Amino acid sequence: MASTGKMTSFVAGTTSGKFVTLLGATALSLGAVMVGPAPAAPPPMAPIAGITGFAQSSVPGCPNINWRLARHEDGKITGIFWYSDLSGTSEAVGSEDATGRFHIQVTSAIGKGPVGVVDGTRSKDGKVVADMKGDGCARDHVVRMISVPDINKLGTLANPG
Repeated sequence: MASTGKMTSFVAGTTSGKFVTLLGATALSLGAVMVGPAPAAPPPMAPIAGITGFAQSSVPGCPNINWRLARHEDGKITGIFWYSDLSGTSEAVGSEDATGRFHIQVTSAIGKGPVGVVDGTRSKDGKVVADMKGDGCARDHVVRMISVPDINKLGTLANPG
């Protein structure tokens, strides 16, 4: 019983304002430790020029072939190709030289995406002429691709960037 008396004596001897202040300060301290500082927002990505577009397969009855590609400063090209019926998506990796000639290897990644190679040229004014040679429907001749100032931003063919 003696310990109960001491506890009662402690609470009884403390003014309610001091006790509430002590309790509140303890809760805030614990909350700050538990929550911690808010994570910093990631830095914005630098714009990466790219090209987007689509072309009809040269094989009758096949879906259009679409692409979205990033052109990196070092000449590397990365991106995706996919069929308009969404039957498959492919990874695209290639390079462009200083004269504007490019070569892209297209490898199926999901479903039955386009498989083949794309070889072409990009003129100084941005005009692209390319041919895709590959398996099945993955064959087309492209004379128009749309340049986009930043492939990181969502865009459409009507409003690419």
